[in-house]
Amino acid sequence: MTTSPFLVDSTEEDNQLMPELTPPGAVISTNSQLHERQEYGSAEGSAQPARPPEKQLRRDIMVIVIVLIAMYAAVNIIAIAILNIALMLSPEFQSAMLSGAAGAQAFLEGPQLNQLAAELTRKHQGAMLVVTGLVTLPLILIIRGRMAFTHDLVAVNQKPRPASIIKIFTLMLGVGFLVSLIPLALDPLLENMGFSLREFMDQGIMAIIASPIGILYVVVIGPIIEEMIFRGAILNRLARHGANFAIIVSALLFGLYHGILFQSFSAFFGGIIFGYVALRYSLKWAMLLHILNNAISVGMYLLENANIGTADILSLSFAGIFIIASVVIIIMKRGKISAVRQAGLPVTPRPYHVAFSSPSLIVYIVLFTALGVVTMVLPGTLAG
Repeated sequence: MTTSPFLVDSTEEDNQLMPELTPPGAVISTNSQLHERQEYGSAEGSAQPARPPEKQLRRDIMVIVIVLIAMYAAVNIIAIAILNIALMLSPEFQSAMLSGAAGAQAFLEGPQLNQLAAELTRKHQGAMLVVTGLVTLPLILIIRGRMAFTHDLVAVNQKPRPASIIKIFTLMLGVGFLVSLIPLALDPLLENMGFSLREFMDQGIMAIIASPIGILYVVVIGPIIEEMIFRGAILNRLARHGANFAIIVSALLFGLYHGILFQSFSAFFGGIIFGYVALRYSLKWAMLLHILNNAISVGMYLLENANIGTADILSLSFAGIFIIASVVIIIMKRGKISAVRQAGLPVTPRPYHVAFSSPSLIVYIVLFTALGVVTMVLPGTLAG
């Protein structure tokens, strides 16, 4: 049986839109017929024809962008609400409120309030991320319907060989380390302007992993939630327009959503690898690789901040090994990489032109790029 490198959930209607992903003899899942008909604009039992692919792509992009913006806004609103509750319950705040009108006014207008808010944010940031992530996750039902919590979590397209997973894992770390050099290269230039990019990024990450629940979120909960959103709901919704297109656009959305401009580079390239793994193998494998990636990153951050004399040497050696190994793999497997690219060619005509000329995607790119800049210039202003 001939099979494609990318097997995605689809219906007979999808098969007509995705010939490159469904070669002769390929077995395609037909779970949740109602949901797929709904995605293509026809109600259950209706003979209404499907939307034209270009029009459907614009609609898909619009729905995804609206949900991501709503999710980002909800995360920050919920985080601010949690912080205000923690603030009102703190002994310092209650003591100031009970000290009389003059004492309360001095507390509210003085630096003590901001200092207490910053302290509580550092203390509860991990818990806030867990709560906001779990509360906003159901919004992906708007993108993918019930399949986001059923089919996408259990579908297995191809069983990976151990050697394949090791190579992908090596590429993931090698590319991640290589891309992370971008902010380090820019740091000397920014330091002349009185700003240290590396210090900013280190402080942000260390603030989250300062508590056990923060580490749990970064290493386990966060990757699972992010994979369900970007490589589950979003990737699967876009896959009918072409596998390569779906991987790249979902990775772009993922990178910008992080809200830290230079972190978006590594998140984008990581998103490409996770997207490939999700389509070729399963969402669970993408989750596992994302968890391993974050666990190694957290371990290296903790090692570098442990005041161990050889920490920097160990980190650079570790990174160097994986960068070199990644280059070797890319050279040796360039033929297979080319075949995978051909297998995922676009299905919808000119999908990149259609997507990137869509007002909703333009708004998303501009908005989250601006948020990334604001977060750097005014750190601590956003919870995302």
